[in-house]
Amino acid sequence: MASDSLATSKEYKAALSLLEDEMPLKHRLMLEAHYRAPRRRLTARKLAEKVGYGSFGAVNLQYGTLARKICDILGLRLEYHVLVLAKFVTPKNGLDREILWVMRPELARALEELRWV
Repeated sequence: MASDSLATSKEYKAALSLLEDEMPLKHRLMLEAHYRAPRRRLTARKLAEKVGYGSFGAVNLQYGTLARKICDILGLRLEYHVLVLAKFVTPKNGLDREILWVMRPELARALEELRWV
């Protein structure tokens, strides 16, 4: 496992499988949209547009809710739960000031193995 990994794809797969029956459709849609984004990178605002939330604040809340559940299952204590789903990257150009959310590769593999994407 890479040094900045929080969980293996097998652990993500197990956590997502436990949550599948209770997972709201929009949570699943967020995972799918994030996975399908170019290089699996997008902003909270763009994710909101893709799944039909009115603002990035709704994505922050809902993706955070899903992330907290995954953290609980995996026994992770993170300051920001959403870090279990994505790394935050500051864009290099000065034009775009929104933080990019980059899906963790282990999560992407788990989604593939579950055939959710």
